[in-house]
Amino acid sequence: MEELAPGVIAILKKYVGDPSAFIGCRTSLTELEIDHLDIPMVLLDIADRFEIEIPASEIGVSATVSGLVGAVASHLQVKASPRAPRTLRPKRSWVSTVAEARH
Repeated sequence: MEELAPGVIAILKKYVGDPSAFIGCRTSLTELEIDHLDIPMVLLDIADRFEIEIPASEIGVSATVSGLVGAVASHLQVKASPRAPRTLRPKRSWVSTVAEARH
C-alpha cells in the first residue's frame, strides 16, 4: 500500500485548492479543499493510472487519503485475483418442459 500512496498523492496534487498544502495519509479531501465536483475527475485519473474503476459512491468528500489509497489497493487486489472458471449449464432441449411432458 505504501507504493500506491505517492501515485494517489500525485493525482490529488492536481486538484488541491492550495498547491503548498501538505498531503499526508491522514489528510481528508475536505482539508485539501478539493471541490466535490472534482472527485469524479480524481477517480478518472486514478482509473487511467492504475487501470481500475472506483465508483464515486465509495469515495466521499470526508474521505482521507489513506482511505482512497485503501480503495485503490482493494480494487487492484480484486483485479489481480484469479476468477473462478465458469461452470457451464447442461444443455437442454429447445422444447419447453411442458411439451416434453406430453411426449
